[in-house]
Amino acid sequence: DFLLAPVRARLEDAEKRMRQLAADLDSLGQARMPGSFPVFEAVRDRLNGRGEQLGRLVEVRPGAERWWPALELLLDRHRWAIIVSRRDYPEALEILRRTAPGREPEGLVNPAEALSPQLRTEVRDDSLATKVEVADEVVRALVRHLLGDIVCVETAEELERCEAGGAITPDGIFKQVPTRRRLRPAGRGEAGDV
Repeated sequence: DFLLAPVRARLEDAEKRMRQLAADLDSLGQARMPGSFPVFEAVRDRLNGRGEQLGRLVEVRPGAERWWPALELLLDRHRWAIIVSRRDYPEALEILRRTAPGREPEGLVNPAEALSPQLRTEVRDDSLATKVEVADEVVRALVRHLLGDIVCVETAEELERCEAGGAITPDGIFKQVPTRRRLRPAGRGEAGDV
């Protein structure tokens, strides 16, 4: 029995992952984001459909589609951030406070802070922020802050020559002075993980 314990644990993990995938497929079939989003669902229910996830409000510009993987990798967990109006923010904050977390890391964007001068407003001409279109002013401010100084480069060699403190290649090699790393989607383990 002692020798089987690790195998049973991996089997339980695999079964749990299969249930998550089945739930994700069900969500996709109902035109919802895959994953577990109890805060987002509670906000939408309580605020009569007002509120959206950041990832649904950011569109890649025509001709810039090859930057989509880099964009998703850099936005990472911010994709699930909930965007509401200033009027709805206090109630949404209370919902966040009272709702147990789900599988995905949810957050709530304070619209007043997102639009404040404290956040970066400049966008470099060659940044990842220039590869997207955003209609919502709060999301646009957040995208400028998160992506406005991340330079888009074609190769790892160009990344090394780039003088900017932050840069990324289309396949997700990311420079954040003084480190370089390959970004991978949140929640993805090492090769061989179940």
